[in-house]
Amino acid sequence: AQSYLDSLASERNDRALELELASAYEKVAAVQYQAGVASLGRPTDAARNYAKAIALREKWLGNDPVLHATQSSSYLQLANAQAGNEGVERQ
Repeated sequence: AQSYLDSLASERNDRALELELASAYEKVAAVQYQAGVASLGRPTDAARNYAKAIALREKWLGNDPVLHATQSSSYLQLANAQAGNEGVERQ
């Protein structure tokens, strides 16, 4: 699934596709790692995918309050994955 998403992400300047890809990257990331929830325990991979979702959505934000809310949620999830990664490194 990851390589398929990455290949689709190379097709740029299609708003609907890029926003859908951002959502898909977030779903993959949520399976890879979520604090306090059953997941694959891969915070580094999850952080990478949250960052991809953020980057894809960034240029389409404009004045769309829904996208801004989604983007802020993505940043929060990215921070959680990064914090989870720090916990893995300490063990």
